[in-house]
Amino acid sequence: MIEKFQMAYQTELGTVFLVLMFFLVVLSGLYLYLKMRQKEQDNLRYQFNSYYDSAERIAKDFQFSEKHLVEFFGRETIVQVKYKQKPAVCVIPPPNLATEEIRSRFQAFQRAFDNDDFHVFAPCEWSNTNYSFIVIQGNLLHDDGRKLLSINKYLRDGKITDADKEKVLLELARALARLHERTTENGVKLYHGFLTSRSVLVDIDASHQLKRIVVANLGLSFAFGPNVMQERLKGIKSGKIKIDKWMTQELVDQMTMLAPEQLDPERTSEVGTPCDFFAFAALAVSVFTEQKFKGRDQVDWDSISEKWAPFLQNCLHNKPSDRPRDFNELEEWLSDPELGLTHHGSEVVHHDWEKADLTGNSEYSEGQDGFDVEAIQQLSSNAADDEDIDDQDPFNQNFIAGNKALKMGKWKVAVDHFQKAVKIDESNNEAKINLAICCYELGEMNDAESYYRSVKSEDPEAAKVFRKHIAFRV
Repeated sequence: MIEKFQMAYQTELGTVFLVLMFFLVVLSGLYLYLKMRQKEQDNLRYQFNSYYDSAERIAKDFQFSEKHLVEFFGRETIVQVKYKQKPAVCVIPPPNLATEEIRSRFQAFQRAFDNDDFHVFAPCEWSNTNYSFIVIQGNLLHDDGRKLLSINKYLRDGKITDADKEKVLLELARALARLHERTTENGVKLYHGFLTSRSVLVDIDASHQLKRIVVANLGLSFAFGPNVMQERLKGIKSGKIKIDKWMTQELVDQMTMLAPEQLDPERTSEVGTPCDFFAFAALAVSVFTEQKFKGRDQVDWDSISEKWAPFLQNCLHNKPSDRPRDFNELEEWLSDPELGLTHHGSEVVHHDWEKADLTGNSEYSEGQDGFDVEAIQQLSSNAADDEDIDDQDPFNQNFIAGNKALKMGKWKVAVDHFQKAVKIDESNNEAKINLAICCYELGEMNDAESYYRSVKSEDPEAAKVFRKHIAFRV
């Protein structure tokens, strides 16, 4: 029998058969390799096939692409609304991360968030938390479906300017300030909870101009809760939880950017809004130094602007109670590089001042020296623009002359006139707040604070002009 097979293989037909068998083995091996690779990229699909089939049926108005990634929060897929051109990103956590408690926390977050546009956060275009846990986020992709790149990519390539670095961070601070104002029905403050470099995406055009900044996965860390987040981080670091291998290494490298209480199983009860301050500062240090953040004590603080360093150092305290209480405090630090109004020696003095409008629009008309011409003009328009003012009135003479000098940036001249006006009428808050602005510009911080406090105690609305003037002068 064996001899007959040997004779058959020596014929031309036997040679063809052997060649076919060889190709069959090669194709089988290639098939197995591709299947294993596909399983590695979308192992959640293999583990929970019926669950994801059901989720896709629930999201029937969206067309799912065939390529999936296993990300930190679950399976990530690019989807497209049927009959529309703009794609979006769909995140579907696995069933063990779609418990009733987690879905309930996400619902509470969404109700408190109330679909407000916080500008930098990727909007939730559609979600389902009744039978599954599906979140579809917009603004994370180019029109052709390519995902925006993380800020780290542009930092490595040197394609982001120093001015854009500050712009990104300031926009993020404003958004976080607004986010932290919101609470759930149970009084729990909202927080992002996962501000790593991977979460911060930017869009920069061919001329290196910053077009937009987008922060992904809003509400997911809050929904998972600190214990689940800590366990998942630990599992990914140890290799027990499998996600995309390229993302694994990047995520492990960036875990140092998360607050200490998020990584310590004994401290998860401390997790809340303060963790966003730590992560924000770690991100800012990474952006400014263009190096991996390894810890507060390993930062070259001399390489970071003195306008930013004190606030960032404060954010990186180990204890949440030692960190700033509000992102509005960033305005105080940035507006005064010498920290004369809020900082004495190494001790931070938190004044109970009227906070500037960090959470709203910061656009305002500026003069050559950067001060708020529009607000000052509105405050003093009744006096300065009235052509029928009695020129013989000493107060009006000095008030008008002081405003003209202020608008031209002649601070010393303006101070002289406003001081004379205040001596004549000590109750005039318009003159005193303009005097506070001029003293501030001359570096006379004690006098500026004194005039500001005097006005604030009598007329908080008038006092806001001073805060708006110095807000975010970087």
